[in-house]
Amino acid sequence: MRSSRGPPFLLADEDEDPIERFEVWHRGLSAPLPRDPLPQALIPHLDRCMRITSSFEGQDGYGTVSGSFDGEGASVGALQQCLGQGSLQPMLLEMLTGHRDILIRLWGEGSTKEFEGVLSMPRDRQVIWASNSLGKLEQATGQWAYRLRVMALSPEYVVIQQRSAQGIFSKALTLCSEWKLATQRAVAWAFDTTVQQGSIGPKHRERVLDEIRRAQGAGGAEIGERSKMECLTRGRTSFSIPRWRADV
Repeated sequence: MRSSRGPPFLLADEDEDPIERFEVWHRGLSAPLPRDPLPQALIPHLDRCMRITSSFEGQDGYGTVSGSFDGEGASVGALQQCLGQGSLQPMLLEMLTGHRDILIRLWGEGSTKEFEGVLSMPRDRQVIWASNSLGKLEQATGQWAYRLRVMALSPEYVVIQQRSAQGIFSKALTLCSEWKLATQRAVAWAFDTTVQQGSIGPKHRERVLDEIRRAQGAGGAEIGERSKMECLTRGRTSFSIPRWRADV
């Protein structure tokens, strides 16, 4: 559930246009390819989006470590990939296999070996281990919470987090292109919408268009980007479970 606390900084609508940059990169492709590396010029935009989405949750960005308050064992990082859903293990394995020397430097040989053993367990046992090691509160506690936080803030794991989010970022940029949104604020909104709700698909389109027509009024006047984002949000949120709509 979202905290009422907003992001700790304000997005500026700068002259620099991330959508134009995306379209130059994407031209000639029929769809974004998540495994392709993003152009370096887009990484700061991705970083900003990840930090904003994390801040809406009242979390601590790339270094967030949550306990098993939701039964998922552990959730780590800006987008809170978790053990219970199997979204965290590939990232942890990439860190262990690609940067074992970094983990040994951060944790020591013994803790690194223990962690390697945990990752070799079946998923249900990993969840039990994490529940016992990190606690069952949203804010994880204990030595392993500290170790995972230190790892999550390392430059190597930040890159892994960004790489895992680039498919979401590509979908967000495609969403902006489809609805003719071009500011950094719009990209951040689209990224968060994609993380929280899985973007806006064909089944939501007519509801969104109804909201836009309502905002335009009888004269069909053009509406600004912010109003359009509000229409998109209302149209998409109308498909959400009622109890969660106020949190979107």
